[in-house]
Amino acid sequence: MAVYSYEAFDSAGNKVSDIIDADSEEAARAKLRESGLYPTDIHEGMESVGDWFLLSRIGTKDIAAFTRQLATLVGAGFPIVDALSTLSEQTSNFRFKRMVMGIRDKVREGKALSEAIRDYPDAFPGMFGPMIKAGEKSGKLETILLQLSGYLDSRVRFQTRVVTAVAYPMAMLFMAIGVVIFLLTYVIPPLVDTFRREEMTLPWVTSVLILICDVLRGYWYLLVGALVLAYLAVRSYAKTESGEEFFDALKLNSFGLGPLYRQVLIARFIRTFGVLTRSEVPILSALEILKNVVQNVIVARALEQAKVAISQGSAIARPLKASGIFPPMVVDMINAGQKSGQLDTLLLKLAEDYELEVEAALSLFTSILEPIIILFMGLMVGFIVLAIVLPMLELNQAQVR
Repeated sequence: MAVYSYEAFDSAGNKVSDIIDADSEEAARAKLRESGLYPTDIHEGMESVGDWFLLSRIGTKDIAAFTRQLATLVGAGFPIVDALSTLSEQTSNFRFKRMVMGIRDKVREGKALSEAIRDYPDAFPGMFGPMIKAGEKSGKLETILLQLSGYLDSRVRFQTRVVTAVAYPMAMLFMAIGVVIFLLTYVIPPLVDTFRREEMTLPWVTSVLILICDVLRGYWYLLVGALVLAYLAVRSYAKTESGEEFFDALKLNSFGLGPLYRQVLIARFIRTFGVLTRSEVPILSALEILKNVVQNVIVARALEQAKVAISQGSAIARPLKASGIFPPMVVDMINAGQKSGQLDTLLLKLAEDYELEVEAALSLFTSILEPIIILFMGLMVGFIVLAIVLPMLELNQAQVR
């Protein structure tokens, strides 16, 4: 069975671009007509006239839903190839559909599902391959898929809470900056021109305001260019080994945001470690996966050192404690879980507690950030008002005399 790209019209006259499975082009046309579609262009292959659909993004929610539905179909006794074919027909996301069909074709050619998924690292987290492989070996693929979908659902919920907490103060900040720029470029310049015509001695605050207005009006393109170049330079440096280490260390140790970032990172580490352990992924393999999950070279280096120590016979908790990155409570819980044989249960419970702590810390951070932004806005507007009012008072006094 081959894959065909097509363009067609539905019964309402709307244009549709998608892909379909069929044994031949004639069979593909017949399937489309049975579905109430009237093809205008059809050819074999994944590439389509509607390639702009490839811009559609595959999000964590898509992967979570796919994993959950695949678990349901596998539990119902569907062969993997048939389950993947069914799921590919249900999605309207062209890029996601193409990926699912690609996985299905690799499985049909003889690859295991765990190996086929590894060919799409941008969509599936690195833990997917080892966990699904463990499920294939143990015959618990449905259980592993459900654990993965639960992990992704909790990750989506956590990310949504973080974004929701930060969105409002960030919107306030950008609005404040936008208002100040509008005042400086459109409202203040006519008043400044009036002061210049009077040839009066201006207060220093007004002189500073005039300088800022002149720079924004006459050299805005240089400012934009400088900002773009600075961004590109920082981005290029961040991709180097030394730059990545510098910025990751800065995230961990910066004043104010450092502790919050560390909490988010530790919460992600604990939950992922718990899911991997519950899926019976070996400790050394789990630490290798976690090195990529944490997305911080400082922490990844500590996990690599822990791997070496564990391979030499050390308990898990000892090298984690020696790194100085993980809080004592996390280390103690890992130690207790390993001794009691309930490491996965303790880790997942600890992850829930830690995520609640992160939410509380985020709420505190945003409650502090909002008045700071309001104060910043007030100071900027106050500065502008003072710079305008002072010379106007002098003008009035001069006219009275």
